[in-house]
This record gives sequence, C-alpha cells and structure tokens, in this order.
Amino acid sequence: MEKRVAEIEAHYTERAKKLHTTFAAGNNSNPFLSAYKSYDINGIDSLVVGHFCEVNKGFKQIICSITKMAAESQEAGNISPASSTDHKRKGRYALFKSSK
Repeated sequence: MEKRVAEIEAHYTERAKKLHTTFAAGNNSNPFLSAYKSYDINGIDSLVVGHFCEVNKGFKQIICSITKMAAESQEAGNISPASSTDHKRKGRYALFKSSK
C-alpha cells in the first residue's frame, strides 16, 4: 500500500515540475510545486484501496477524522443515545470506536 502511495506522490510532484517548466520557467518560487505541497503536510492525501479492500494509513486517518466530526455533530445527537459530553465514554466517537 505505502509503495503505491509513494508512486502517486512522485507522480504528482513530477506533474507540478512539468507545469512549472511549461508555464513559469522564469519564476524561481516554483508556484505549482508550492501549491501542490500546500494541500497537506506534503501534498495531497493519497487514498489507496487494494484488491482485497485493504486501505492505506492515510485513508484510515481520513475515515477516522470524518467519523469523529460526524459523531460529534448535532445530527448525530438527534439519533444517538450517547451525549457528546459523556465523560465516562469520552463522547459518541469513543462509543463508536469501542463497537468496532
């Protein structure tokens, strides 16, 4: 999985360099590469799914982030018996994690 992530990141970095060469050859600030790397810690989040539905680390982190935001939302409060201020379970997200 992580090998494929590295391939994707290298591909996008190379594309940004080609765009720089084509459209901003005289500009030393590398605007395309800078824009690409500004998206996350070091570029885009590569979401990789394998043949047997395994996912890479970045994909798992995004799913956990989305789950946490959804669990603590007002809409979740309307359908969940758990309170977002339930200190014993540390909120709805902790309740979700313990049921996996």
